[in-house]
Amino acid sequence: MKMDYRLTELLEKKSFEELSEEEKSFVLTHLSETEYRQQHQLISEVKSDIKEEAKLLKANDQIRVNALEALSLKHKEKDAKTIPLWLNYKIPLWTAVAALLLIFILTTPLLFNTKMSESAPNEQLVMRDTVYIEKIVNDTIEITQPADTVIKTVYISNKTKSTEDEHLITPEFTNERNDLSKTEIDQTIASEKSFNPMNIGNRTSGKSLSEDPVGRVILNISK
Repeated sequence: MKMDYRLTELLEKKSFEELSEEEKSFVLTHLSETEYRQQHQLISEVKSDIKEEAKLLKANDQIRVNALEALSLKHKEKDAKTIPLWLNYKIPLWTAVAALLLIFILTTPLLFNTKMSESAPNEQLVMRDTVYIEKIVNDTIEITQPADTVIKTVYISNKTKSTEDEHLITPEFTNERNDLSKTEIDQTIASEKSFNPMNIGNRTSGKSLSEDPVGRVILNISK
């Protein structure tokens, strides 16, 4: 394939006399000298004919300019035909003025309303909602229960007498227990010999509170 391409290239560019010794040896392996000369002459004549035809087919510059001018004129005529016919119609001047005045009267209210709407300040609408807040109230409930009876015994020493003859002071009651009266206790102490707690250190034997007259009255023990 390379040999054929090289042979064709030599036929197009060089005559047999212009070939080198190496090129002649290469050509003679494929063609004789006479065949090479004939093919080279044929190719040269074809190339000359093509060049002449190209010169004849080349357009003249003036012809090209004339064609462009004709095309431009054609477009101008086409644009002139597309102009509306009513634009070519002539009308009186007062008619045009009246038409402009009518358009002005009709469009003025629209422009005025548009400007008023644009200049009007934005109004803010205040809405009030009722919010309910749940409040938990904790109350303290105090329950009062009656206390037990508290008896307070006070002993006062009588300095004018001996220590053994100390008097027993009447007990004081500090609660709501009212079933035991002071008079009843006084009468019991006066009528019977009561137990003197101050002499407890001199006694060798004890005595129950239920056996003491005052103790029985305080404890509400029946005889």
